[in-house]
Amino acid sequence: MLPILVSIFYKDAIKKMKKVKVSHKIPLTILFIILLVSAILPCIRYARGLDKFSPIEQEMDALAWIRENSGPHDLIAATLEEGYLINYAAERPTITDLNFLLMEDSQQRFEDNAKILGTPFNTVAGNLLEKYDVRYIYFSRNAAARYKTDEPRYIDDECFDLVYDKGVKIYEPKCI
Repeated sequence: MLPILVSIFYKDAIKKMKKVKVSHKIPLTILFIILLVSAILPCIRYARGLDKFSPIEQEMDALAWIRENSGPHDLIAATLEEGYLINYAAERPTITDLNFLLMEDSQQRFEDNAKILGTPFNTVAGNLLEKYDVRYIYFSRNAAARYKTDEPRYIDDECFDLVYDKGVKIYEPKCI
């Protein structure tokens, strides 16, 4: 919608510039250039920033592993943003999946999902993993950047198996 409105604005601006005297055209031309640049530069900056959210080959391989090694109803814990990717590419549900906003407890699910990925406490994570019957924890570069750690802080060999580790870490809880 916005591009249509901007194109109408530019069309009208050009018509008005043709009607204006020559002495007034220079300031209007400068204004027109400023408006054009101010519209293009944010678009370029935004487009460059999209790369960091695009899945890389390692993440797509991890999602293929999930699809091949888990059941269709196995629940995955992952960041909200990656939940959509997991729903699509791995065809598996996540705690905060495509439909979680329609659920009565959507705020609680959102908070619990963040706790599962970010808490340093094994008991907190264990209780939440059990509450939602989570089968796998998907921990990617985006989760690592958000939580400033290479893996969830509560992970230990006793209660979690590292079942996939090729750029993305996938853990399977054993103690729930």
